[in-house]
Amino acid sequence: MSEELRRLETALNEMTARGGMLDALAKFYDDDCVFEEGDGSRRVGRAVQHDHLARFFASLKGLNAAKLHGQAVGDGITLSEW
Repeated sequence: MSEELRRLETALNEMTARGGMLDALAKFYDDDCVFEEGDGSRRVGRAVQHDHLARFFASLKGLNAAKLHGQAVGDGITLSEW
């Protein structure tokens, strides 16, 4: 299972790096997914995260690049640090 998760996580990160964050969210995340920030705050649900990201991107004048700092894959869990 970890190899399949690694493949999917890599595809997700590649899509995100190309600027397809909202499309990647729709393609790769479950309706009940949980997003946790470094400060411990959480957003529950794909629709909630979509709204959060859409508002964030709308507030930007532009996005020049997104840099992946690291990714990890475990037993039924993945994470990426951008």
